[in-house]
Amino acid sequence: MALFDARTKQTLSVDEVEYETNVLYLKAVNKLKEKVIKIQSVTCDLRKGLVDLFPNIPVQLCHFHQIKNIKKYLTNNPKTAAGIELKSITLTLTTTNKKDFESKLNQWYIKYKSFLNERTINPETRKSHYTHKRLRSAFFSLKLMM
Repeated sequence: MALFDARTKQTLSVDEVEYETNVLYLKAVNKLKEKVIKIQSVTCDLRKGLVDLFPNIPVQLCHFHQIKNIKKYLTNNPKTAAGIELKSITLTLTTTNKKDFESKLNQWYIKYKSFLNERTINPETRKSHYTHKRLRSAFFSLKLMM
């Protein structure tokens, strides 16, 4: 597990671990605080409970993990135009700024809002559910990080 200074690209801390845990993140951040290094944000895989460990530090999902999550929802070869376009937008995460990314995502939503909100009725239960659940999950995952 490595901690970096995003501005200088300098490595601040490196610990060899079998796998990352919230306790290891907490220890690493506390080590840096002891060295009087101001922590401005934490970028990670957003493991469960990690955000709660740092109530006064912004925590964000790293782009690699966000793209990986979206591919999980959409697959590598989405079949719908909406899925293909959303995957394409997602892949610009690492090469665009926040304002442009939000703009692309909002334009996508306006274009596909009706499609995203389509519902299917189960003939046996007569209950409805969203037709494109995975697409919705992908979109709201990206929207949440904004």
